[in-house]
Amino acid sequence: MSFSALPYSPHEIECAEHSYDLPRIHHTYIRCALGQMGIGGDDSWGAKTQEEFLLPAGEIMKFEFIMKGI
Repeated sequence: MSFSALPYSPHEIECAEHSYDLPRIHHTYIRCALGQMGIGGDDSWGAKTQEEFLLPAGEIMKFEFIMKGI
């Protein structure tokens, strides 16, 4: 599982060229994911991702979590 809690949306981060371009903080953006497949192989010349780092294709993947405010 991967998890992030950031004070900016992905759109706000992508559009800002510098940290001072980001808006005042008003929210916390939480993103959770069951897994992430590797982005490439052993080199930068098109090698495929190694089998052990692939997510299973064709299988239903599901996860649940609960968040409780403090």
